[in-house]
This record gives sequence, structure tokens and C-alpha cells, in this order.
Amino acid sequence: MEIILAVLAAADPGISAETVTAAVMAVTSRSGQRRQLAWALEDRPELLTGAGGEAAAPSVLRFIDVLCSKGATGIVRPPAHTVEG
Repeated sequence: MEIILAVLAAADPGISAETVTAAVMAVTSRSGQRRQLAWALEDRPELLTGAGGEAAAPSVLRFIDVLCSKGATGIVRPPAHTVEG
């Protein structure tokens, strides 16, 4: 969770740790999924600012959607982005 919070603090300093934590918990059900999300964001923080469509981990797109729905202003959905399922 520390990695995700650090990446989000850089991408959208106005978003609270509670909001980020709630979004992570909403899109991941296991610790392995949280690690995969953290590593994807750590390796490519630009996934949060428009390049999310290039993410290998499906949780990245769901995470972006949840953050945007919670009012994140520094996070950008990729063009023509829809989440299924």
C-alpha cells in the first residue's frame, strides 16, 4: 500500500490516503493483486495520467475508474476507456 500511496501522492497530491486505500480495496481482493497493482504503478506512474490503456494488470483500469469517480483530479482515464465486468 505504501508504494501505491507514494505514486498517488505524486500524481494527485490532493487525494487522501483514505480515498486511495478505499479504491485499492475496491479493485483488489487479494494481497497478490495489490502487489501487482503497486508494481505496475511504481514501474509506470504515467498509467495514472492517460497511459492506463497500456497496463498489463486489469486492476489498473478499474483503479483509475474508481479514483476518478471519487473526484481525483490528477488522474486521467485513457482515451476511449471503458471497463467491463
